[in-house]
Amino acid sequence: MWPLGQGPTRTGWLDEYALDWTAEGDLSPSAGEITTSDGVGWTVDNDGNDLSGVAVVDGLGLRLSPDSATDLDTATLTAPQIRVPVKELIPSLGASDVVRVVARISTLSLSADYQGVYLGWATDNGLGAAGCAGLELRWGHDGAAQVQPTLWDSGTRQSPAPVASVASLRVLALRIAALHTASFLWSDNAAAYANPGLLTEAGRAGIGFGPGNSASMAFDLETVALVFGALRNGGAALGPVYLERLRVQRLDVP
Repeated sequence: MWPLGQGPTRTGWLDEYALDWTAEGDLSPSAGEITTSDGVGWTVDNDGNDLSGVAVVDGLGLRLSPDSATDLDTATLTAPQIRVPVKELIPSLGASDVVRVVARISTLSLSADYQGVYLGWATDNGLGAAGCAGLELRWGHDGAAQVQPTLWDSGTRQSPAPVASVASLRVLALRIAALHTASFLWSDNAAAYANPGLLTEAGRAGIGFGPGNSASMAFDLETVALVFGALRNGGAALGPVYLERLRVQRLDVP
């Protein structure tokens, strides 16, 4: 218990999990999972909808090459993606923790609407799937390449207007303060992966997370999954795009 009138002192973000996908060697799914060198099993969804098959390529990272009719805007998820329960990355995660995930991707060229990459927090059946609740930061093409934060409710996209038009994107990040707000962050500067202070806030959502929350979007931070994927609902071939590095951080409270 803190002294009367005082609260916890936050001392900064601590890396609880980090993975350099470019240093994992060549990996392919086995029984629907890619198991990385740290023993974490990443579920692969819709591998058959990836032109080359979801895989890790030595020196490049996790490769996604979605085919021309992949999407996550409906209750039938078709986009190739990977996901893992955050609790597997942070076993001591608690419902009141503040967590941030930061992902660095390769440079990517977009050619048509409804193309892009996304990073999300979701119930464990994944973004776009029936019954899912979650948050997504997507970079895609809608007349111009745009950053778009999105909420999901029961598998239905609650689409806000895009918040920025950018020529490229290298870093995506999502931050959750349990029972409070979620922030969507991005940067076209690859250095923002090592220095998240360079990230730009793309949006904020007042969504409740945690047991007992009555909001329709609510789910327990302790059971949420981390999701990364790519979609290409039309246009010329996308990418491939590579997930190069990923880190999951927790805000330290002494």
